[in-house]
Amino acid sequence: MSLPLTSLLRLKLIYSHSGNFVIIAGTTLAVVGLTFGGGRYSWASSQVLAPLIIGLVTIAGFLLYDAKVSKEPTIPFEVLSNRTSFGGWVLLDLIRSYSIS
Repeated sequence: MSLPLTSLLRLKLIYSHSGNFVIIAGTTLAVVGLTFGGGRYSWASSQVLAPLIIGLVTIAGFLLYDAKVSKEPTIPFEVLSNRTSFGGWVLLDLIRSYSIS
């Protein structure tokens, strides 16, 4: 099924490449910090703390921007504000993480 050109153009305009890059970079930095901690470096070393803190601040900045400024947010906060929807999202995330490990 092919989409009309106007739908593809609108999708390209809505899709935030920069926002997705920021969340991927922040998550990667946080995971690198968590991976290095306790194994390769001590938890108090700058090799662990710097990427971990920068990654968490980047993720928090993205979430704040996405919730307050973005016209088309990546994360639908209206859906997550409903307690039932949020509980289902958390349960689905736990099931996904359990099936991976």
